[in-house]
Amino acid sequence: MTHEMMIVNAYGEPTPVSEMLSKEYLDGLTVEQAEGLAYQAKELKKPLKNVEDMVKERLNEGQQFKNISYSTSKRSAVDQSEATKMAFVKKYGWGAVSVNTPAQLKREFGKAIEEDLEKVTVYSEQKRLTYK
Repeated sequence: MTHEMMIVNAYGEPTPVSEMLSKEYLDGLTVEQAEGLAYQAKELKKPLKNVEDMVKERLNEGQQFKNISYSTSKRSAVDQSEATKMAFVKKYGWGAVSVNTPAQLKREFGKAIEEDLEKVTVYSEQKRLTYK
């Protein structure tokens, strides 16, 4: 007998995690079942994040776990100095550098840039899930 993690809804109906990994299973859910499962998944996000944060905090304090540890990875980034930007623009054109987001520009330049941003900021719509 194997033990498998499951989400159990308010009616006592279990959904094994292995089934939630199956696109075929998820595609076969009714609208009501899919909505219920979505709410359950949403409710689990914060507690699972709390557990992850607790483990990271303990690792930072020097505690050791048998099967959990930090791993390291390298992240690359281009030097953002004016000299580098100018050299890239000169050699590759303006496409080689990017303009910061409005929020980043406001943080860097404060209120002085807001009037200029109002003239050039483009807004687009994004779809976000809303749970009631």
